[in-house]
Amino acid sequence: MIEATIGKYKRNIAENWNELTPKQVRQIANVFHSAKSHKEAKVKMLRILLDVPFSTFKLLTNVQIINIWDCTDFIFNETRLTQNPYPELSLGTLRGTKLIGPNDKLNNINLLEFAAADSYYIKFCENPDKYISFLYKMVAVLWRPATATPTETDKRIPFSEPSVQQRADLIRKHIKPDQLTAIRIFYYGCRKMLNGRYKNVFEGGEKIKGKSYGWLELINGMAGDKFGDWQATCNTLLHTAFISLDIDMRNQKNLKK
Repeated sequence: MIEATIGKYKRNIAENWNELTPKQVRQIANVFHSAKSHKEAKVKMLRILLDVPFSTFKLLTNVQIINIWDCTDFIFNETRLTQNPYPELSLGTLRGTKLIGPNDKLNNINLLEFAAADSYYIKFCENPDKYISFLYKMVAVLWRPATATPTETDKRIPFSEPSVQQRADLIRKHIKPDQLTAIRIFYYGCRKMLNGRYKNVFEGGEKIKGKSYGWLELINGMAGDKFGDWQATCNTLLHTAFISLDIDMRNQKNLKK
């Protein structure tokens, strides 16, 4: 954080995605949709970062603007957001339209829901304009109604593939463009984090190759003594499974040297 005084306001200015507040992430997502030029986007995002009234912002001198102009660079240069901007996603007033999202860094999702969400995400990335329906499905996998029996780590109903399409249709009808953008930025940031943390697991590196990376095949291969049968392996937390798998794959590489 950068400490700054703007008029009578003392502010801590974010220097990376995870220092942004959820409100700021949502506002930035909105700018991506509304700004007509890069310069307009920079100005609007600068005001978001400073978080001061417009009456104060417009009094900034050109010299002051130049000195803080680069504060927004991280927004355009890289996406490292791993804090969920929508822990709860309200899509309407009807029962069942309030969805609960995953924890920060996808800390509470299991292998099966990651396999489903990531397969949809990769398909979306092949052609974002043509395959937008797959992004709705990705959201539907990870954002689910609240369960009547929540645990300390998860308030969502268990993942079930048959329910995805119906929920995706609901999301498509009611989600706002900036909400969808903020969620996509969050998932991309989490995926980038996973890729960097578990490099041996992600065979293709950071590049999207238009394939599912064989996540279901990976689950089949992991089922056994360590995590239990196929269903138990599916229910294993993503990070728990990836830590173990990354170590195993690294050891295998060392044996081949």
